[in-house]
Amino acid sequence: MALSSGDTDVKTLPQNLQFVADADMPGLLTVSPRTWDRMKQAGDCPIKTQISEWRVAYRSDHIELWLNTKVACGNWHSLGEVAERVVESCADISDHQIKMQRELDRQKGE
Repeated sequence: MALSSGDTDVKTLPQNLQFVADADMPGLLTVSPRTWDRMKQAGDCPIKTQISEWRVAYRSDHIELWLNTKVACGNWHSLGEVAERVVESCADISDHQIKMQRELDRQKGE
């Protein structure tokens, strides 16, 4: 049987073509549903696939590609890196407060 130009041979589709429903994405990514909503609003999500008039889902291969780009772009930071930056900024704030208090004490003593 010959295929028309718009038809796709099923044999050429990925063998494990799977779809993930939008409602299942937060669990898959281990984020809260609200975080997932914010990610989508920011455009930080895989490509959606319109399966039927009422069903939209994400292809597993698109999810994998999207996750790989996040790693390659360095958008994710380890918890240790983030914690280190927070500690450094707190130290800066503490140093500033000490300096300000010294200056106030000096001005009171004049």
